Amino acid sequence: MRIVQLSDIHLSKENLTDLKNYYREALIADLIQFSKDAPVDILLISGDLIDKGGQSFGGEDPYAIFEKELLNPITDKLKLSKERVLFIPGNHDIERSLIAENIENELSTKLNCKMANNMLETMGSKFDDNNNRIKKFKEFEKHYHLKNPGYLYSNNESLYTMEVNGKRIGFVLVNDSWRCSSKLKKEQHFIGSNQLFNAKQHFEKENTVLNIAVFHHPLEDLNNNEAAIIDNILKSYDFSFAIFGHSHSHKFQELFSTNGGYIALRGRSAFNDTGEEKADFQPGYNILDINIENEMFVLTGRKFIKSNGFRFDYDVDSMPGGYFSGRFSKSVVQTKPRSERKNSGGVLQHGSSKINSHVISEIQRVFDAVEQELKELLTTEDLQYFLLQCVGVDSHLNSFSGLIQKIEEANTDVKLFVGELTKRLIPIADTFRKIGLQFFYPIPSSETEEEFYLQPNGILTEILLFGFKKGIMRGNDPNPIYDAFGVSIHFPEVKELLRKCMLLLYRNIILKSLFIPLNQICSSQTLETGKSLDSII
Repeated sequence: MRIVQLSDIHLSKENLTDLKNYYREALIADLIQFSKDAPVDILLISGDLIDKGGQSFGGEDPYAIFEKELLNPITDKLKLSKERVLFIPGNHDIERSLIAENIENELSTKLNCKMANNMLETMGSKFDDNNNRIKKFKEFEKHYHLKNPGYLYSNNESLYTMEVNGKRIGFVLVNDSWRCSSKLKKEQHFIGSNQLFNAKQHFEKENTVLNIAVFHHPLEDLNNNEAAIIDNILKSYDFSFAIFGHSHSHKFQELFSTNGGYIALRGRSAFNDTGEEKADFQPGYNILDINIENEMFVLTGRKFIKSNGFRFDYDVDSMPGGYFSGRFSKSVVQTKPRSERKNSGGVLQHGSSKINSHVISEIQRVFDAVEQELKELLTTEDLQYFLLQCVGVDSHLNSFSGLIQKIEEANTDVKLFVGELTKRLIPIADTFRKIGLQFFYPIPSSETEEEFYLQPNGILTEILLFGFKKGIMRGNDPNPIYDAFGVSIHFPEVKELLRKCMLLLYRNIILKSLFIPLNQICSSQTLETGKSLDSII
């Protein structure tokens, strides 16, 4: 399933021309390009569709303009039905002129968690002085989804359920802006946590297997007591993802406790000010690919580049490489402190403690296959091919006999290396969830445990670098062999990455006496996968 998150568009009369001149075209072109891998299933807008309640449009309906100028062009080009377009109100989607100041002043001093929940019951089906400010947005939402199956509207939270490959997915579209005003302070911001309980009960009836909560305001912008209650609900009741907006900057968190956990994702402002100079606040959007069967996700960040081609590119300011992968299953909750987790060789682990042991033997089989491949190459007449492909240079070796001697030395070293693998190396994900292998050696006295374990090993950290990503996007099942992260080294593309990386490792060991000390080949100081020898000499 593919979700595109747009947030904080802030459409106004002032930026409408920019939208028409270049932004809309660039956004649609980028979405179409990504749709070639997999279609967009959900277009999700996490609040602030318009700016300041649409005041700049005068008497015109700002939401009709939003639908005409942005929603319709996107859905037409992507062939996306209305039921697959979800949106929630933000603080800029309220009409400030409809705020009753006398009631507002009273609520700001008396409102608490219980009172907010009581007010939800009254406001669910009618508008009054407490929620008139959000009426125009909610009427637009109601009309937009009037004929859409699976959509359950209310003045508070709205609910949507859909089916993907026979699996039921639930979205709760939280109304956390009904209390918003220009004077609202954090400690006065209550939204009514029962919106989440209402969603939980509905999803149980719908037999959903994946639930996603959508907010405009991050929890840290709500009253502390209310935020703690909502966080507990999300962790305890099978909400796998919580998606936020409002702050105009990217943030990603994996929030787990002994009761459960969820992935928290906050998006950039999608449009607002295309001339923004601060990198953290420049426009962009997120693509979230979810493999329900394997409980895996791939998050891709896109960022608008105005100064160089009016285009989108990978958001490398928010995520290394512009993408991030992980698992949303609660099975990866780490219940032991890192200092208590050791592998079979007694080396402290950094990563999940739940990894199938048979992955070690599978990796060793790939090592053995590479060694056999090299031996077969040596028995052919095409040794020059081997020199070029596996060694990379031939000027430092005076004869083929010299090469064979190096190969024999390499075989010895790699056998020792594989032996080390079974004792002191474990498959993990690094800080950025790039799936691979990490090497652990005794911690130098000059470094802390945290500093040492966060250093990636250049050779093998990325051997499995999202080799399963295409499989997820195409809806294929990679048949994972390690449960912790769902990555399959049986998967042909992944196995090929491993093979190439091992050839690179052999090449470096062969040349160790010329360029690289052996202790650097298997340490955090070595070259990154794919770099040429010239870059490290």
